[in-house]
This record gives sequence, structure tokens and C-alpha cells, in this order.
Amino acid sequence: MDWRSRLLRLPPLALGIAVVLALAAARLLDPAPVRDLRLAQFDAAQRLMPRPLADLPVRVVDIDDDALARVGQWPWPRDRLATLVRRLHEAGAAAIALDIVFSEADRLSPARIVGEVARRGGDPSLLEAMDRLPDNDALFAAAIREAPVVLGLLMTAGQGTPVQPKASLAVIGPPLAGHVDRFGGALPPVPVLLGAARGLGSISIGESDTAIVRQVPLLQMAGDTAVPGFAVEALRVALGETTIGVRVGPVGGGRDGMRALRIGQLVVPTAPDGQIWLHGADPAADRARWLSAWRVLAGDTLDDRTRAELAALVKGRIVLVGASAAGLGDLRATAMTPYLPGVSIHAQAIEQMLAGWHLERPFWADGAELAALLLIGLLATWAAARLRAVWALLAAVALDAALIGVAWWAFAGPRLLLDATAPLLAAVVGFSVAALGRYVGVETQQRRLRARFSQYLSPDVVRRLVAQPGLLRLDGEQRDMSFVFTDIAGFTSLTERVGPRKLIALLDRYLDTLCEIGVRHGGTIDKIVGDAVHVMFNAPLDQPDHAARALACAREMDTVARAFARDMEQQGEIFGATRIGVSSGSAVVGDVGGRRRLDYTAHGTAVNLAARLEAANKALGTTICVSGATRERVEGTTLRPAARLMVRGHAEPVDVFTTLPAGAADAQAEAWSAAYVAVATGAPEAHAMLIELRAKWPDDPLVALHLERLEAGARDAVMDLRG
Repeated sequence: MDWRSRLLRLPPLALGIAVVLALAAARLLDPAPVRDLRLAQFDAAQRLMPRPLADLPVRVVDIDDDALARVGQWPWPRDRLATLVRRLHEAGAAAIALDIVFSEADRLSPARIVGEVARRGGDPSLLEAMDRLPDNDALFAAAIREAPVVLGLLMTAGQGTPVQPKASLAVIGPPLAGHVDRFGGALPPVPVLLGAARGLGSISIGESDTAIVRQVPLLQMAGDTAVPGFAVEALRVALGETTIGVRVGPVGGGRDGMRALRIGQLVVPTAPDGQIWLHGADPAADRARWLSAWRVLAGDTLDDRTRAELAALVKGRIVLVGASAAGLGDLRATAMTPYLPGVSIHAQAIEQMLAGWHLERPFWADGAELAALLLIGLLATWAAARLRAVWALLAAVALDAALIGVAWWAFAGPRLLLDATAPLLAAVVGFSVAALGRYVGVETQQRRLRARFSQYLSPDVVRRLVAQPGLLRLDGEQRDMSFVFTDIAGFTSLTERVGPRKLIALLDRYLDTLCEIGVRHGGTIDKIVGDAVHVMFNAPLDQPDHAARALACAREMDTVARAFARDMEQQGEIFGATRIGVSSGSAVVGDVGGRRRLDYTAHGTAVNLAARLEAANKALGTTICVSGATRERVEGTTLRPAARLMVRGHAEPVDVFTTLPAGAADAQAEAWSAAYVAVATGAPEAHAMLIELRAKWPDDPLVALHLERLEAGARDAVMDLRG
């Protein structure tokens, strides 16, 4: 038999599991197709929910096609750029960041032109006149020196000019080098301009193995020198800071990395490599706030109206000057559009930092996604191999929808980037493989099981037993179990006040709610007797935390029942309080009954005690009574002792606990515990302690109860309810 035949003979479930494990291995290796799929999901999420545009102090002056047509072809003489800087400064810009690298002297400067004319034998008088013209770079430097200007530099792979940043860097933690992008050198502006500028930032957006820009670096290394990103430097100059703080430390997974960057009071969380994820705004809405450069440069001078309009647009704002003209080549692809000017990327990074709007790829994401791949993939595979076709498909769709929902919630809420594509792929492929030829035997077994048990087990129990029929033991078994019993105070008078139809409708709604809570906490609805609901835990299937489930179920039932009663009161109907008893202990569970009626139920002391505790609420004035055995099985639970009760079926007093009053603080809980100990031991100070507690909790029934008992001569916490 060859390997193909052996493979086909494997059970569908085993085949599906093998495929899911293979996909998990591929996710661990994370090849380019897997990464591309993940990043495509992040891009799609941004397109579905762009970053909302807020009124933030960031503006873009755009060297667009219209500006080139009106002002002249690029490059413009730098005296014209000097005019641009001067006018923006006069309009009150907080910072002017030029997304342009001035790495060479202005070739349109008169000095350069004089040299060329002289080389060609020009008229000496013309040369003398031209030589008296001011140098464009000097004019530009003078304008830069007077204004809060940030210049850009380019990072280079090879050795470049040494860089001296304008900002000082304060690193807290391990050295920064090795955690951020490192380049061989940089291409800075010419010295005359560099010396005049207040800020110097890298306009290089980190290269990746894709053509789409998704992250913006806040810090980079030029050789051994840390250089702030263009957006960071623009922010620093606008805020008037001289130092950039950087925190380096553990980022999870046993490794260090950059954690945050600080500019004054502004703290920016970063990825471990010193970058932030770009969350794009709607490009059309963003461009509507831009200002074409020709509007700033229009005319030799600005009239008062134009000056006022310009001030209204840029005063107090960070103004970035960049190019969107197609011929200038500064267009990059992002998640939002294939053609976005680089200046817009820097502007949006500044907006995100100012708004505190940060996308995060948490350190635990890879592990969580791998776990989700295995969980969702194996669950979908299991559903295909074990459930009916329709239900299997619904289960797979529900799993996929839940996964997509979690990923979308993470993006839309805490703005986490979580990958749903790999788990979805595992679910689809695993389901498809396991679905081949799986159902004939399985469906036959399920139909037989349902037909056998539908006469005496609730649908909830049947569904659980169909899932694991091998765990079923109907002939009775001893189990450690927990029980929740409920009853409505004054139910008899309620039946006399309302008509039959209203009573049934009321009970249906009330009992449906309580039963839903019981099932949601993993309980089995044992019985519904009139207005009472009996829920058991740890049967028919194992639930190691059955006591905790029962207690949580009782708490939620109490909360919901109180709300139900308040709602009825608003409708003019008095609906009695729901009393709840919770107990744990050994019980016998199995089929009970004759040929005509079978009942899957439990018997034992713990069952009877739950009923006694439910009734004890009336004497104690409480709504929840929990046995000491249940409390011992639930670690860290917050309950308080209520009394020691003598109940039928128990020779010794039973320790009973209940919940704390609403809003009770730890100190109050400790005060009650101390008072209860004093009551239980017959301490003489018990009465004074209860008096003090009554002032704090005037409506607490237990304080009033034990105070009344002490005044009646009681010397302990034992109450006899056997009468």
C-alpha cells in the first residue's frame, strides 16, 4: 500500500488535524505570502475605518502641479523659498518643516550663474553687476535663522557626511543602537542652511520588504549617531523642547527594544524598532485641508486680507512643506492609496502623536495568533468531523465570525493589530479536509443517541452528551457536585393577584432568564417546580470548578432577579425577592423513575441542604445563602459569614455565608468578620461592635438580626431552623 492510499485511509478528523498543524508550522516560519496576507488584512481594516480627522495643529503647504504652473518649474530659486518661509513665519507658524533635502548649493544662485557666464566669456560689466547680487543660499539661510525651521536629511546605505543632530537625546535603559534602523551615513543639507535651522530630521521612511508604507520611524541611526525622524523633530521644535527622551527596555518575549519616545510632556508609545504604525485618514478629506504653495507666494507682497487668511490657516500650527506634483517623485503607496505624497505621511504621523492615536502590534500577538490558529482550526476541523453538516457549517461560520469580530474589535477599540487571516485559513482548510466523507456513521450514532434520551433528558444535557457519549453513565454514579436552588418570596400571593395568562407569561420570562443564566454558567437544569429552579453542576460531565460556577451563577441570578423585581415594581406589580441557596458535596446522580417516566437527577445531603439554605434566606433576611462546603471549594471568593444554622438532615450546625452589601469596602468587610467572630464566640464586645456596624450599614439585615439575637440573650451565632 503506497503513501497515498495510507493517507486516504486516515480518519477525516486526523487528516484535518494534520493540515492544521502544517499551517501552524507555516505560520511559525512566517514566509512572505503569510506576511503579505496579514498586512493586507491590516490595510483593509484601515480602509474600512480610516483614522478620524480631528482639528489638530498640523497643516501642509503643497508644491503641487498648480504651484509649478504658477510659480515655475522645480527646483525653485532658494530666494523664493526664503519668501515662503518668511511669510509662513510672519503668519505665526509654530514650526516650518521642509520635506526637501538641500544637499547642494542652489544652482540658480547668482554666484553660480556668474561663474558660468564668465566661463563663456560674458560681458565684464554684466559680470560685475551680477556679482553684486545676493547669494540665494545666504538669503534662504537668513530666513531660516529667523523662523522655527526644520530641515530634512536623507539616510544613505554607504558612508555619508557626519551628522550632528540639533536635538539632544536622553536614553533611559539599555543602549539604543541595535533596536532601530541603522544606516551607513546620511545626506544632510549644505552647511550654511544646516547651521541656520533649529531642527534636523530624517525624511527617510524605513524600507521594508513591501512597497507599501505602513510604519514611520521616529528614530534612526546614521552610523553611531541617533537621528530623530522628521515628524519627531517638527514636533520638538513646535513645542520648544531641546531634548528627546527615549525609553529602552523589555518589550515582552524576553527581549529589549524601544518602548516610548518623549517630547516635553508628550509621550509616544513605539514599536520595539522605534517606529509607529501609520493609521491613514481619508485621503480626500485630508487633502481638503492642504494649501497650495502658490497661495503663499502669490504677489511680491501680501495684502492685509491675504495675510489674515494665511494667518488663520497656519498660526500656531506645525506647517510641513512638501511636494505632491507627479514629476517630483515623492509619492508613496500606503494602505489608503497607492499615491500619497511623502509629506502627508509625516503630517499624519505628527497628528497621530498629538492625538495619542496609536496602532499597536503587541508582543504577544504572534503567540496569540498561533494559539488562535490551532484552536479555531482544530475546532472547525472537529466540527466538520463530528457535527451534522448544517451545524458543522454554522459552527465554522460562527468561529470565523467570532475570530473576525475579535480582530475587528481589537482594531476599532484598543487599536491593536491582530491577524485573523492565518487562523481563518486554518479553519477553512481544516474544515474542508475533515468534511470529506465524514458523516454517515457519526450522524447515525447521533440520531440513535438523541432518540434514546430525548424522552427523559433536557435538550441542554442531550447536546452535551451527544458531544461526548462515552462519558455517559445513566445507571447512577457518585459525584462531588454543586447545586443552586431558587424560589420566589410571596409567590402564592402573586398567583392570587394576577390572572392565569399574566402569571404564565410572567413566569415564562422569569424562568427563561434564570435557566439561561444557569446554562450559560455550565449548569444542568435539574427541575423547574412551580416558581423554583434547580440547577446542578458537575453532571453529567466533569467540571472541576463546579463550585465556582455555581457561586457565579447564583450571583448573576440574584442581580438579574433584583432587576426583574424593580422592573415589575415600575409596572405596578409587586414581585417577591428571589431567594437562592447554594451548596456543594457528594451526591448520587443518574436516571430515576419507572418505565413511563425517567428523570436524570441527583440525590444526597448536598441537594437537600441547597433547598434548606434557599429557605433560610427568609430567616436571615438575605437573598443568597452559601454553604461552607461551597466556599471552601472556591479560592479567593468574597463572602461573609452569616450564621451557623441547625437544619433538618444535619446533626451539627452548618456554616452559612452570604454576599457583602452593595458598595462595601474591604475595611467594612473586615469589621463585619471581626464582629461575627465576637458574636460566634460570645465575646462581651460583640454588642458594641454590632452597634457600630449598624451606623455604617443601617439597612444590613444580618447586623439587625444578630443585634436582636444578642439583645434577646443569644451567646453565639447558632440558629435553629428545624422547627
